[in-house]
Amino acid sequence: MIITFIGMSNIGKSYWSKQLTTLGFERFDCDKKIATKLSQQLREPTISLQTIGNWLGFPDTANFQKREAQYLACEAEVMQEAIEYSIENRDRNLVIDTGGSAIYIGEEVFTKLRAFGEIVYLTIPPEVHQTMLQGYLNRPKPLIWNGVFQPMPNEGKHETFSRCYSQLIAQRDRLYENVCTLKLNYNFYRQSSLAAENFLQHIVAKVTE
Repeated sequence: MIITFIGMSNIGKSYWSKQLTTLGFERFDCDKKIATKLSQQLREPTISLQTIGNWLGFPDTANFQKREAQYLACEAEVMQEAIEYSIENRDRNLVIDTGGSAIYIGEEVFTKLRAFGEIVYLTIPPEVHQTMLQGYLNRPKPLIWNGVFQPMPNEGKHETFSRCYSQLIAQRDRLYENVCTLKLNYNFYRQSSLAAENFLQHIVAKVTE
C-alpha cells in the first residue's frame, strides 16, 4: 500500500508517516530531500527546516519571491522523485510525507500518485488557524504564500498576516480536496491515544468502503 499525506505544514504529516514506519512502511521524506537540494545550492553542509524558514523569510521581506521560486523548484524535483520511487516500489508499503506547498506543483503530480495508492488529506478546522499562524510567526518554517499575502492600506501587520493566512488555508483546502482520495478529520488524527495500528486500520477501512 502506498499512502501520500497532504495538508498544511506542522499538522501531523511527519508524525504519522514516522508512526507508519513502525508498521513496516518505508518513508519518503520530501522535506528532507528539499533541504538536501537547497543545502547544495546554498553551499551549506547541513540545513534544517528552521534554517530554511529563516532563509526564506516572511512574505514581506526582501528576496522572498525569488527564494520562494527557488524552493518550489526544488520541491518540484522532489515530487517527481516521489513518483519515480512509487513506480519502483509499487508492491511495497510506502508512505510519502509531502510538504504543505507540494500542492502548487500541479494536479498532474497527484494524478500519477493516485495511480499507485491513496492520497490522504489531514484537514484542519478554522478554530486552529490562529494558533498555527502564531506558531509560524514565532518560529517560522518554510511557508509558500503563492501570492496570497497582499497588505491592505491602513492595515496592521498582524491583521494582514491573520487575514492572508486564512485566505492561504482556504486556497489550499480547495486544492487539497481536489486531489485527495480520503480526508481525515482533525479531531481524529490529533487524538493523543490514537495508536499507529488503529490509524492505519481507519485509513484502510475508509478507502475500501
